[in-house]
Amino acid sequence: MIKKEKKGLFSIASTHLGRIEDTPLRTLQLLHSADIIIFEEAREGRKLLKQAKTTRKYYIYNEHKDNTVTDHMKESLLLGKHVLYVSDQGCPTLCDPGTDLVKLAHQTGAKIEVIPGPSSLTAALSACPFYLETHIFAGFLPRKRLDLEKKLKNYLTLGMPIVIFETPYRRNKLLETCQEIIKNKRKVYIALDISGQDESYYYGSCSSVFKKVENLGKLNFVLIIEGTEKKSLKK
Repeated sequence: MIKKEKKGLFSIASTHLGRIEDTPLRTLQLLHSADIIIFEEAREGRKLLKQAKTTRKYYIYNEHKDNTVTDHMKESLLLGKHVLYVSDQGCPTLCDPGTDLVKLAHQTGAKIEVIPGPSSLTAALSACPFYLETHIFAGFLPRKRLDLEKKLKNYLTLGMPIVIFETPYRRNKLLETCQEIIKNKRKVYIALDISGQDESYYYGSCSSVFKKVENLGKLNFVLIIEGTEKKSLKK
C-alpha cells in the first residue's frame, strides 16, 4: 500500500487593529499549537504571545524579506508541518510582505486556511458616507511626488471612489497632494485610528478635512476619495 504524503498546513491569521482584545480567539489558539510561527514584527508578536499566555520561538518576515525564513518555511511545509503567519495589524497579506509567504505555500502544495478578523479596509468602508458598490483599492501610492501625482490623476479619471492606504508619517503629504489635485471638486473621507483610543472619522472637502487632521499626531488611517458616479453619497 502506497503511503500518502502528508501535506503541510499554512494558516493566515488575522490580529487586531489597535485593541489587542479584538484579536480572534482562533489566532490565539494557533499560537499554542502551530509548529512554526512567523510574525511580521517582533514587538507586536511578543504582545500577542503574552495575550495568548504562551512563550514560543518565532521568526520575523517583513519588507526586508529574509530568505532563511522562507527556506525554513518551505522545508517545514514539505515535511507536513503547520506554519502560522500573523501580520502586524489586521488581515495579513493586504499590502504587506505576507503575500510572498502565501505564494510559497501554494507552490509547496500545502493546505491553506484563513483565520478571518479585523480589517482596516472593511472597517473604513463600513463607516464611509459614499456609495461603494464599486470602488478602487489603490493601496499604498508611490512615495515620489511626481509618481504620486501621476498615479492619483490616473485613478481619478475612472470616476469611482478611491481607497488609499498610507503610513501615518506621510499622511499630511498625501493630503496636501490630494488638495492640490482635487481642490474642492470631490469630497474626501478619512478614518483615523480605527478601534483605537483616538478613533475618529472626518468627511468633507479635502481642505476642511486636512485642517482637522493635520495636527492629530501619527495615527494609522485610511483615506477614501469620493467618486463622480451619481450615487456616490449615502442618503
